[in-house]
Amino acid sequence: MTHLRAIEGGSSNSRPTPGSWNHGIDTVRYRFRGDAYGKEKFARTGPYQEGARGELYRQTGGLRLGATREGMLYVEGRLAAIVHGQHDHSLQPLSAVGNGAIRRKRAFWVRG
Repeated sequence: MTHLRAIEGGSSNSRPTPGSWNHGIDTVRYRFRGDAYGKEKFARTGPYQEGARGELYRQTGGLRLGATREGMLYVEGRLAAIVHGQHDHSLQPLSAVGNGAIRRKRAFWVRG
């Protein structure tokens, strides 16, 4: 069962024009736990870099995919890129957070 938790942050607007004065979700990080061999499986799916604490990761399709030493898998990036593709830079409604989790969990082992 997937549990989603929204963490409320502060306001930010790096594009101070009237057309950008809307609200929504920009960047998310999904964490998928429960596979003790997640790191080893991730390593077999393609090229990766290794972080300072033993984390494996790769950048693909505008997203960062990774696996920790403990096997936790994660996807980090713009919610719009996860749901609609890497060229979408729009802010997404809160209701899209669940769709993003389902979409990335199903396709996690497929590069891109």
